[in-house]
Amino acid sequence: MSTTYETDKLVAGKIFTDQKPFDADTYYRGELLELDTVTGRMQALATGDLAGVFLGTETTLANGDYDSVITSGELYEGGIVDDDNEAVTLTEAQRVAYAARGFIIKRV
Repeated sequence: MSTTYETDKLVAGKIFTDQKPFDADTYYRGELLELDTVTGRMQALATGDLAGVFLGTETTLANGDYDSVITSGELYEGGIVDDDNEAVTLTEAQRVAYAARGFIIKRV
């Protein structure tokens, strides 16, 4: 008998998730998201008001399509990407702001 452990570059501990509607775009696992206040859908983070982190696999969504979003929890900084699927390095100010929204970002 053997045991296989799931390893993940994004999830560092307990997370909370939900299915949310998205604006049309391509999204990447670990992408930071905000709520588009006009459409009521998730979109790539542009303003700094973090509302979620994309949990699905790389995918292109149409307006109103639903996919998985981390709504709070413990994440590894090494798994966080921008809307071009490039690694993100967070400032201390971002860490504090994100923690206030329920996202604890751990360094690896």
